[in-house]
Amino acid sequence: PVLSNPIEQPTLPMTPENKALCREKRLNTHHLPRNAILIGRVGRADNFDPISLKAFHEVEQRHPNAYYLVVNACDGWHDEVRRLGIKNVCFLSPIVEDDALSNFYMGLDIYAHARHDGECCPCNIQEAMMHGLPIVSHESGIYNGQVEIIGDAGFVVPVGDWESYRDILIQLIENPELVNEEETGYVRLRDYFGKAARRRAMRHFEAEHITGQLEKYYDWLLK
Repeated sequence: PVLSNPIEQPTLPMTPENKALCREKRLNTHHLPRNAILIGRVGRADNFDPISLKAFHEVEQRHPNAYYLVVNACDGWHDEVRRLGIKNVCFLSPIVEDDALSNFYMGLDIYAHARHDGECCPCNIQEAMMHGLPIVSHESGIYNGQVEIIGDAGFVVPVGDWESYRDILIQLIENPELVNEEETGYVRLRDYFGKAARRRAMRHFEAEHITGQLEKYYDWLLK
């Protein structure tokens, strides 16, 4: 049996009011317009892949109200932003406190992951999914735990395919209506994948659920 890293529930209840509150704080902190689309990424300052920035470079030309909030970026992120002349990137310092990190996720619209060597068990993606965010990531030539974690609750493009990454971001920003699973009505694209990510996180990553499973495995081994 395999257990994923346990992920705590958001520190605030998952309500539209709390999401609006966290979004408002993020807009005010970075002096962004009310109609901004907030794309985020949390990582370690030791690894860089340009795929999401190459994609975002063209995204912001089509949607100037899109902003990429990058937490704990290494020098490669800063260098690529300067090289491409990207305007709408906000670099944030590391977020240490659990409630501040949870509020950051809750204020976002989309989570855009990028890491050159991929992930084994990516807590940052799991956390974003727990907060009901649609996820965009990419395959790596080394580790690909992100593919298993995201499953059918988000998007993973091939290695280096920034054009597909761009197209997915554009669709999530434009947020078209799709026929729902019961074909009885319509659902927005971001809502559909955000809810799918949240359901998958609750089913596979939620801390109390993981703890309960672990107890059962211990009981089984001790018999």
